[in-house]
Amino acid sequence: MADPTNVESTATRIGHRLSRAPLARVLCQVRWPLLSKFDLDLTADELSRAIGDAFPLRDAQQELQFTLGPSGVSQQSIGTIHRFQSADRGWTVSLGSQFLSLETTRYDGHADFIQRLGVAMTALTHAASIPFLIRVGYRYTNRLTGSADLDRLGAFFVEGVLGGLAQGDTSQLLRTVTESVYSSEGSDYLLVRSALLEPQMALEPTLPPAEEKSWILDLDSFREDPDGLPVEALPEVATQLSAIATGHFWSVIKDDFIERFK
Repeated sequence: MADPTNVESTATRIGHRLSRAPLARVLCQVRWPLLSKFDLDLTADELSRAIGDAFPLRDAQQELQFTLGPSGVSQQSIGTIHRFQSADRGWTVSLGSQFLSLETTRYDGHADFIQRLGVAMTALTHAASIPFLIRVGYRYTNRLTGSADLDRLGAFFVEGVLGGLAQGDTSQLLRTVTESVYSSEGSDYLLVRSALLEPQMALEPTLPPAEEKSWILDLDSFREDPDGLPVEALPEVATQLSAIATGHFWSVIKDDFIERFK
């Protein structure tokens, strides 16, 4: 994993050199413990008033939990999620009873992203009393499509993230999924998942599938602390997590990838 001590230069260097990186989304989620006086609907209304100019579109949907059992995958509703979107639908703030997230398909660098996250989090803390956070996650999901790029995956990535694609003849390979979890000092972790997926196949429910065959590289860096992370420490923690994920990304791509997406 990347050394987070020089977080800004790491993120800036990678973002600059890969200005056309195939990001399907970037997401940061913060979680807090179950609170005795947290009213989700009232908080959502207050949040809407605070961020409504930047996020004028609003809806609510059921939060689903997926369980794998003897009869296959089942799902059940575990609560409501309020969503607020920008007019171009490129940015989304989601609020649940124990989390807030910011997601975008129009990522323009960490500094811009963290500023928008700070606005949403400040609005939340004005609407509800959040004593501390128990988890912060920062996630980059890259997706490649089209035969021109899919045929060059071996030239783009190191073998460690290629899964079945690294095994020689792949003419009959329909899909492959690889997952690795890394730990760092303290309570930082990095979940790395890569997948070759058939058309209309999703790696997970939160990411809409591509209409054609695709390759996913998903980097989910997170910090967990049941004793609590100070809310005001969110920008620093998120910046460190971003550097861990982007640093690992830099370590698994090859020069051909850099040349293709610089």
